[in-house]
Parts: sequence; structure tokens; C-alpha cells
Amino acid sequence: MATVILPGTAKRLTPDELKEKAFWNKCASFRKEIGVPGFWANLEKNCIQWADDISVSPFWKAVKDRQPSWSNDFRRLTGGSLLARSEIPRFVGKGMKRVREKMCRQFAEDENVAIQTLWPEKGPPVPALNDLVRTRIDCQFLDGVEYIGTVLGDLAREMGIKWKRTREGRLEGYFAQHFLFEQAVFFRFGGGQEPVTIKCEVQIATGLATQVWETSHRIYKVSRTRLEQAEDWQWNPNDPRFIARPLGHMIHLADGLLVQLRDRSNLQS
Repeated sequence: MATVILPGTAKRLTPDELKEKAFWNKCASFRKEIGVPGFWANLEKNCIQWADDISVSPFWKAVKDRQPSWSNDFRRLTGGSLLARSEIPRFVGKGMKRVREKMCRQFAEDENVAIQTLWPEKGPPVPALNDLVRTRIDCQFLDGVEYIGTVLGDLAREMGIKWKRTREGRLEGYFAQHFLFEQAVFFRFGGGQEPVTIKCEVQIATGLATQVWETSHRIYKVSRTRLEQAEDWQWNPNDPRFIARPLGHMIHLADGLLVQLRDRSNLQS
């Protein structure tokens, strides 16, 4: 890959690095706060604080309170356990390295993406991402994923919370549902604070799908940061993507077969 030497420096930049540099220059011209020393470290601290706040928010408290009745209802309907783990998890804040990578990737995939869609024009300079704060709920069975997504939506509607649910099925072998809801928080910077509304992400998947995704996550992470062609890995059994991606689809199939096996066992009992 060709490189470029910047005038007055010995630093060689690849075309991708030049594109990334141009992207951040555009961001800084749109929101000058980004160039303030310590901005990104402060944003990460905010994400960590928001994760703690949302973990004890009225909505998430209600989720924890209703989880036992949801589990009992699911067992009554299906004869199976709803959750793969006994407790509703806390939220975590997204690291700034991943935030920057994700924003660069969105821009790299479509150079026509307006900077205004990634940053708010007014108010605190908080990136417009869905998962600055997120958590993951593991379900025992595949139909439990659909059930959790439905009851979360019902509860959010009951509490007057704005929400959205997407069902993710990707070529890379990622299968989960994403439940997004809005939460009012405070952006703290320079000794002051401003109100801001962020989106929080709840990933819902089976325990098996989560294990596969977490084990192969580094592979996906690398492939997300560079352009690739299917033929780069589809005919190379030594490439880790050759194993990881079909395995995600195989586990999704196995999750469906487990539901069928459970239901047929219930009919014969």
C-alpha cells in the first residue's frame, strides 16, 4: 500500500490513515471541543458514570423486579428456563478506542455520511452512537430472545420510555436482538454539567451465541476496521474467519433445533 510523507515530518501515512486524519479534522471543525486536551478521557469517564446511573435507573430496577415473573411465565409457556444466567446484568460504558474506531468505520463505509449525523450540532459533544452504554442478556433458548425483547418493549411503553428493537442477523455469524432505549443523563466536563439524552443498548442473545461471539470477537474487530472481500477467507481453511463465521450460523441453527427438541419432549411428557 502506498504511503505519504507529510511535509516537514518523517511520518509516513497510508491512504487509510490520511482518510482517518481528514475525518477527525472535519469532526474538530464541526465540534471544537473535540480538540480540547483530555476530551476523550473525560468522555470515557462520563460513559462509565452513565453505565452506573442507568444500572440503578427506574427502568432497569423495574426490569430486575419483573424478571422472576417473566421467567415463571416463560417456563409455564415453554417448559424451559428463560435466562442462561440468574441475574439481570449491569451496564458498562464503551471505551473511547472503540468509540473512535466505530465512528471512523461508519465514515469509511460511506464517505457521504454527514458529520452532523455523528455529532450533535448543539448541546454537549456526545457522539450519536447507540451503544455508548450497553449490556447483554443471555437467554437459555432462542425463543427466549424474542420473549425478552417483547417484554422489554412492553415495559418501556408502560413507563413512557422511547425505545426501538432490531433483530440482527449478519453474514459474519452474529445473531442477536438489540433493544435500544433513551435515558436522560448529565454530561460532566470542566467542573460543570449539562443534560443530554443518550441511547442505551441491550443486546439479547442465547448463551451459546454469546460464547461464540466473545471467543471470536477479536477476529470480527479486525475485519471491521479494514475492507475485505469474501474470497479473502472463504477458500482458505487456515484463516480464522473460515471457522468463526460459519460457526456463528451453525450455533444459530443449533439454538433453533434445541427449541424444537424441548417442545417435542414437552409433548411426550
